[in-house]
Amino acid sequence: MMQLTSIGFLVGVLVCHTLADLPSKEWAWLLIIIIPLAFCCKIPRPFFFIIIGFLYSVLIANDKMTEQIFPDMEGRDVLVTGTIATLPNKTPERTRFVLQLTKLSELPDIESSQPPAISNRPPRRIQLSWYASPPDIAIGQQWQLVVRLKRPHGFSNPGGFEYEAWLYQQDIHATGYVRDHAKTQSLNVLRGVDDSFYIKLNQLRSRLSEAIATQLPANPAAGMVAALVVGDRQGIDSEQWRILTGTGTNHLMAISGLHIGLVAGLAFLLISQLWRRLPNAALYLATPKAAASGAILAALAYSALAGFALPTQRALIMVSVAMLAIWSQRPIVPSKILAIALFAVLLYDPVAVISGSFWLSFGAVAIIFYTMVGRLSPSGWWWKWGRIQWMIGIGLAPILLFWFQQVPLVSPVANLIAVPWVSFITIPLSLLGGGLLLLWPGLAQWILVLAAWSLELLWPLLDGLSRLDQLLWIGPQPPTWTLLPAGIGLLWLMAPRGVPARWAGVLWMLPMVFFPVQLIEFGMARFTLLDVGQGLAAIVQTAHHVMLYDSGPRYSEQFEAGSAVVVPYLRNQGIAVVDRVILSHNDVDHIGGYEAISRQVPVRNVMQSSNVPVVRPDAEFCTAGAQWQWDGVVFKVLHPAADYRDERDNNMSCVVQISTQTDKLLLTGDMERPVETELVKYFSPDDDNLRADILVVPHHGSRSSSSEQFVRAVTPRYALFPVGYRNRFGLPKGDVVERYQRVGATALNTDAAGAITFLLGTGELMPPDLYRAERQRFWSKINH
Repeated sequence: MMQLTSIGFLVGVLVCHTLADLPSKEWAWLLIIIIPLAFCCKIPRPFFFIIIGFLYSVLIANDKMTEQIFPDMEGRDVLVTGTIATLPNKTPERTRFVLQLTKLSELPDIESSQPPAISNRPPRRIQLSWYASPPDIAIGQQWQLVVRLKRPHGFSNPGGFEYEAWLYQQDIHATGYVRDHAKTQSLNVLRGVDDSFYIKLNQLRSRLSEAIATQLPANPAAGMVAALVVGDRQGIDSEQWRILTGTGTNHLMAISGLHIGLVAGLAFLLISQLWRRLPNAALYLATPKAAASGAILAALAYSALAGFALPTQRALIMVSVAMLAIWSQRPIVPSKILAIALFAVLLYDPVAVISGSFWLSFGAVAIIFYTMVGRLSPSGWWWKWGRIQWMIGIGLAPILLFWFQQVPLVSPVANLIAVPWVSFITIPLSLLGGGLLLLWPGLAQWILVLAAWSLELLWPLLDGLSRLDQLLWIGPQPPTWTLLPAGIGLLWLMAPRGVPARWAGVLWMLPMVFFPVQLIEFGMARFTLLDVGQGLAAIVQTAHHVMLYDSGPRYSEQFEAGSAVVVPYLRNQGIAVVDRVILSHNDVDHIGGYEAISRQVPVRNVMQSSNVPVVRPDAEFCTAGAQWQWDGVVFKVLHPAADYRDERDNNMSCVVQISTQTDKLLLTGDMERPVETELVKYFSPDDDNLRADILVVPHHGSRSSSSEQFVRAVTPRYALFPVGYRNRFGLPKGDVVERYQRVGATALNTDAAGAITFLLGTGELMPPDLYRAERQRFWSKINH
């Protein structure tokens, strides 16, 4: 019954976190009635716990949402005081950190007859970026800062990282940046450094991380060693992450279930052996109880080193449940232990269900229990270990496909070798070296060098496996309903010997791969304008071809839209090859993501503006008059002419028209009024060659473009503005939007709508799919 109760509670929590609108917390009063009923009535208890899980999540979520700042506080200078609560993330461009607030107020030198409301309850934690040349800030310091805040906002695209959900899960309810202002000052002299336990703990983590970097200078594995010791993954570069992700071993660099369980297991074994050898120790406390207590303490200590990150919290709860079962000397039923751990985790953190790591961690443990416990099998250790890895690889495939749209088929082989290597060599050496850093730095350095060397020995194998592109299964995101038959299929496929026709389990998993999709027929095209912030990336798909127009911005050396938005979208749609990339002009917000995309997705052809540095030897230049046809859809380049030259990059933009039998789309880059005037003169108003049903508005809705004559010549039904949320240019300009609305166009912004998708050539242009509206959740609805 405990198993069904936990599943019921999980279902209720899940239902709450799929809502676009959060019910009032007043509904939580029903818990007073339903909880007693659930314990009195045994048969309907799982049903009652669905309601309990739902109402409990509603109560927690309402409490979180009251910390959101109100819209009228966005874009204003506010005065905050607080403590730096996380390890600062430092890059050449900025330093990012979380500030634990003690006060938030309007600047006293701003005169306002009616000061704006800040929020129902000021947020406890805000995430700030300090640009230019910030001081050397550290965790525990107290600061008074002048900042500009905005409500949580992230890109919203199919397959993309749900940044708003991540912020909500981390209890961060506002983001912003530090302003250069006279009132910005350190309060350490006045108030001293915060000396709370949490701050002291994180100061220790910071010192250890810096010491590891000092002891392993220029060592490529130093970032991974720091990740294993204190959970600081800033030092792991993008290429290392690519290899780890491509082999399914990225979980090894996050202190989570595997690491916490390993440390707890080793502590249990060592204390058991030691306790048996201590005279009369068992008379005071039984050996299993002593070992279980030590295992919990070891897991707690390692979780603390990781800063009690959310995955470590879940792992600590799971380990504690298992050890408490040993302490209570009750028969250990694996499914019951797992159910209690699940219930405890959800009770502590119901928001965990929106994280892929939650499903992967519980899924892996459930698979091990289901396939390995209580079954007859050969006794060889390597045989069992190999079987575990293959079962986990098969069992987690549906979760990986659903959450990440890719399954590394080399994962079982990579993990077969990497998990024991890292677990029994690298982690013990790293922890031992980290523990000695503050006591005996000389010896610690030698041990840390050995830990880094162990990773360097493993790295050629992982690198080689990651380059087997044919063994990385990429597919579109399956519908949620396919998870149910896939789960049934897995239970059947991995059932014990003797269960008839186990192979039939594969048939139940097929809907995840062969689910019905909206096909693009001959003569039709699917157009998606992606939400990449202040920049542009658009994808046109025909029946058998794919074109990418611009690649989105590069925000820094560490972050660009190609890897963050475009590639995940392509994987979400099951697109393995891009037939043509068009780079409209030489602005970083349009071409900044190309290099990353070309590394990860094969590109057959590149067409670029002549002012873009040649990205590859066979690249073609955009030239007016160029034309091609894919699957009954016509593509024409309207600008620039072969002899056209302009010192302004914007006016060299490739202007492309896509036409089906019934609809037209016009992509304009950042062209400005001089080009608009030429196009209007060249194309007679009578031949409709410049008219378009869908227009990606020139230059993001700037006043330098969208002249009256151009707007009238195009007369779009939909005017699309690719803009960033609260961008510093104030785009799109209000008078430009009104200009399009006056000719009957529907104006849509990517910052508010997310990815915008049209299906062209259907006979009648249907309204677009707006991704943010389709995937609306209560934690992001306050943004728009």
